[in-house]
Amino acid sequence: MNLIEVYIGEVTRRLPESNREDIALELRSTIEDMLPEDPSEEEVKSALNELGSPVQMANGFRDWPMHLIGPQYFELYMKIIKMVLPISLVVTFITFMTINVIDYNGAGTLGDVFFNLMGDAIGGLWNTTIQTLFWITLLFVILERTDININRELNGWSADELEKVTTAPKKKKVSKSELFADLLFAAVWATLYFNADNLLGIIRNGKVDVPFFNNDVLLSYWPLVSLTLLTAVLLALYKVIVGYWTKRLAIANAVHQVFTTTVIVIMLLNDQLIHPDLTNLLSLSETNQNMILAAIGLFFILSAVMDIVKGFWKAKL
Repeated sequence: MNLIEVYIGEVTRRLPESNREDIALELRSTIEDMLPEDPSEEEVKSALNELGSPVQMANGFRDWPMHLIGPQYFELYMKIIKMVLPISLVVTFITFMTINVIDYNGAGTLGDVFFNLMGDAIGGLWNTTIQTLFWITLLFVILERTDININRELNGWSADELEKVTTAPKKKKVSKSELFADLLFAAVWATLYFNADNLLGIIRNGKVDVPFFNNDVLLSYWPLVSLTLLTAVLLALYKVIVGYWTKRLAIANAVHQVFTTTVIVIMLLNDQLIHPDLTNLLSLSETNQNMILAAIGLFFILSAVMDIVKGFWKAKL
């Protein structure tokens, strides 16, 4: 194995594509100057150890400062922002538009309503952007100053680790679309759960007149639901760190799916969950209501089983 080329590859893959070729040439020249004419493997490793971790080296070639978030966390910090921010904006926009359409009472001209709506939407999206950036940045500032080591690549790095670098099969990799879907589902799930009385139900006269769920009963499960949302975010974070499906990731995914499905089933087993006004309106008997809830529960169970099987299948590729 050509450790020099592996090292250069580990550095340049973390940099913008437009700069990779020039930096690779510069780095290769620097390493060659540090070595004798016909270096041994131990001499190569010694030189690479002197240069340090590829992550630190790549951060040294970047053009932007990283004073608030140091090099240990900066790469992960940017990944989280790029994933979470678009999802937050999409969910905010959809929620905002849905609530305002439901609340619209027909007053005012179409032009006035449109411009007022767009103005409020822009303000809401801007507020979401600020809030998202603030809380993510605060989290990583705390990590930086509490010395919690997430990125093990910087701790005791050795050139010997380059021999362990392998290219995972494409099907094993955790795709950006998969991460986006996971976080989007968590965001939509949170939005619908905590705003069910305004979003889920039969609409009459511009508002939810007959809600689907008994809101007091639904919100009584908020500690469990909040915990499922937390585990979903932590699982997505773990996927970002690992980068591809492993047995540990498959097990973590299975635990999350089982826990989330269990919480959903517990909620569905509550015979007070469906709002009585909806039951009366649709003339649902207790048997029919139980059948509907059982079908919903079966759907979530089958979805969880399929996701668990998929995770272990990808881990074995």
